[in-house]
Order: sequence, then structure tokens, then C-alpha cells
Amino acid sequence: MVKIRRADPALFAQKPSSADGLTPRQRERRRLDQQLRDALDQIKTREDVFVVTPTGEEKATTLRGRLVRIGQELGVRLAIRKHENGWLVGMYTEERKSNRGRKPKAAQGG
Repeated sequence: MVKIRRADPALFAQKPSSADGLTPRQRERRRLDQQLRDALDQIKTREDVFVVTPTGEEKATTLRGRLVRIGQELGVRLAIRKHENGWLVGMYTEERKSNRGRKPKAAQGG
């Protein structure tokens, strides 16, 4: 069941209430992206490692996607590993290379 009532057509002409035209959620996402960008920009050596844990309504999978996207924007290759209920983020190295996926033909033995 929904409630339907007649409204004034001038409501469509109203501008957004915020100065930047963003909703509170969009502003929060933008702030989170900037926070992640600032942290990932500090990754210069293999010793620079961060733990990123979601708070509030942010989901871990969504957060990982943001990390990957921002890393690509910054031109930083990241190694991202699951850690408790968040993610470990550091510079990508051969030791941190993922072993997921199919094995090379020679290693399969056949």
C-alpha cells in the first residue's frame, strides 16, 4: 500500500538543498574515497602496510572494490588480503603474489 497525494508542480523546479548538489551518502562516499586515497598515497615501500576495516554500513566487499579502483587511479599496484573483518593493503611484490587460479601447464604434469 502506498500513499498518493497531489503536489505542487513547482516542487520539480526546486534546486537541491546542499551547495554541492550531493546527497549525504554521496558526500560520505566522497570523504571515504579521499581518506583511502590519502592512505594509499603513502604506500611507497613494501614495509608500508595498512589495515582497512569497514565501519558503519560499509561492506567489506565494497571496500575492497574501492581500494582496487583508487589504487588504479593512483597508479599503485596493491596486494590486498583478507584480515579479520577488513583488509590488509600493501605494495604488490612477488612474495605477495596471489596463487589463485589455474596452475601453469608445466606444473600440472600433463
